[in-house]
Formats: sequence, C-alpha cells, structure tokens
Amino acid sequence: MPKKFKTEVLIIGGGLAGSSAAHELAKKGVDVTIVDSRKTIGIPVQCAEFIPKQLMQKKFENYFKDSVIQEIESMLTIEPDNKKVYSDSKGVMVDRRIFDANIFQEAIKSGAKAFLKTIFIGFYDKNTAILKAKDDIYYVEFDYLIGADGPRSMVMEKVFSKKHELAVCAQKRCKLKEPLKDIVVVFREYIKGGYGWIFPKDNYANVGIGIDTAFRDNPKDVLELFIKDAVSMGFIENVCQENSGGFLPLDGIDSLVNSNIALCGDAGGFCHPITGGGIPQAVVSGNMLAQYLLENDLESFEEESKEIYGIANEKAYKKRKKYMKEWNNIKYILPYIWVAYEDYWKNV
Repeated sequence: MPKKFKTEVLIIGGGLAGSSAAHELAKKGVDVTIVDSRKTIGIPVQCAEFIPKQLMQKKFENYFKDSVIQEIESMLTIEPDNKKVYSDSKGVMVDRRIFDANIFQEAIKSGAKAFLKTIFIGFYDKNTAILKAKDDIYYVEFDYLIGADGPRSMVMEKVFSKKHELAVCAQKRCKLKEPLKDIVVVFREYIKGGYGWIFPKDNYANVGIGIDTAFRDNPKDVLELFIKDAVSMGFIENVCQENSGGFLPLDGIDSLVNSNIALCGDAGGFCHPITGGGIPQAVVSGNMLAQYLLENDLESFEEESKEIYGIANEKAYKKRKKYMKEWNNIKYILPYIWVAYEDYWKNV
C-alpha cells in the first residue's frame, strides 16, 4: 500500500535552487518537504565550483561558511592559437560539497523536511505527486510543487512536455604545476560547442570540458585530450583523480509556471547557455520563487525571471544557434560567442 502524507510545498531537488527555496519558505513557517535522489546533498560535485562575486550578498553569507578555497580576480581566455586574453572576473572558488550542504542544512534548521534517496515518478492527480524510495511508494498531496531537479528535469517533462537541449561535462581534479590566481578557459577545435577549463583550488585545479551533446562526441575522450593539452601548456601535472561530470541546459528560460507548479535553477533553464554559469542563478531563482510563492503570485516570478535572466539567456542561445552549431573557424567566431570580448555584448 502506498504511504500518504500532505505538505504545503513539495520541492523536487535538494540542490542549490531547491534548498534555497526551501530555506526561504521554512523561515516563514511554511511546511516544506524536499525530495532528492542522492544519498548526500553536494555529492557528487558536477561543476567547476567558481562563484562570481555578485552572489556574495549578506543574506547568503551563511551559505559560504567554510566553503571558500581561494579568491579569483581575472579570467584568462586562451584562443585556439594560444593567444591570451585577460578579463575581469572577480569571485571565489568553493568546495561545492560544503556550499551545497550549507544551504540544505539552513533549510533543515529552519524547519524543512527531507526525503533523500527518493525519486519523483510523476503525478497521481494535479495536486498529488508520486515518490519512490527503495520499496516504498508515497502519494504526496501538495499545495505547491517546485521543480528544482536539474537540467534533465522530470517535473519539466511531466508538466511542460519538454526537455532541455543539453551540454555534457566531464572533469577531473589535477595537480597544478604552480599556483594559479586566475580561472582559465580554453577554446579548441576538438572541444565542440563548448570549452575546456582549468579552475584553481590551491594546489589543485578542476580541469574539465563541456561539449554540446548534438556533436555526439565522447566527453571522457575529449577530457583526456584536454588534460594532455593542459599539461603541454604547463598548467598541470599529469596527476589527476576524482572523475565527475554532469549536464547543463543550453536553451534558456521558456515557461516556468503552470498553475501551482513552478521551475527554478537548471530545471528552469536559468544556467547561461554559453558560459555554463549557473550557481548564482540557481540560488537567486530559488530564493525569488519562494518569495513570490509566499505572495501566491507565481506569474510574477516568471515575469521577473525573464526580465533578469531571460533576455541575456535568449541572446546567448541565439548566438549558440548562429555560431556554435557548426564548430568551424573558432578564431573568427570566438569574439561573438565569448563574454571576454566586446563583440559578444553587441547584437546577435
């Protein structure tokens, strides 16, 4: 027999967006339940772990506790011919295992409940979700449901009948040859529809690649090529460990709200379609969604989300379709597709 319970707000996904929303709601006394398929929030790490300074606001300061590894001042972009371009990119490198866990624990301390190692299957009716945990099935009645279940969102698929276009990422932790103060982004012919990165964390760096899945290349093979490349450029030693990977949405923000159900974070397409940056967007969108939910005004959440993030993401997505679907002549297209160049900020 299925087990049944009721919650005011059911949040599918306990990552940055879901836990941020849960924290804001629980602080206001809302009955919140988080559901996540993972055993431990923050594991595995699925991104390069850089956070721009814009997120370092007072209301989010507890999220950063014990998670900051080093400060970053600049971004070094390396072109296909190894020409170097520096641009301002202030922020911090964090340990996402700690950062994500901090937000989740803030939600729990504020009164949110959580079901881990639990998956969302679908809906029994419009206000009842079906969850599965080991051999148990749960029917959960909700007033609101938040889809914060990442780029391959099941909530998005069930409610909006849509799937995101995706990039796939692969990453290893590699030993630096010498300390590095900048985040490094590398463009190569073999990293199709994306780029490689070397993001320092003291004596080590997250070394990874992100590629458009439309090219059907094996991300592990591309990563191995890039690691050899990074060794030859003198950034790292060929000592790497801790494989990780994940997906990123590429198509930006579309519909976010359907009646009493709303999407945030990567599930909603808040991640930037070219840079892949999504940590601030996830935290802010979850927090913002919670505030509008408290006012029973989800439509305004969608409107403000599109004003703040939608226009920039739409522009980036158009650039991706125009310049990046055929990965030819990177040297020519780079100023139009990458944020370090003035031409990027001009019209598509």
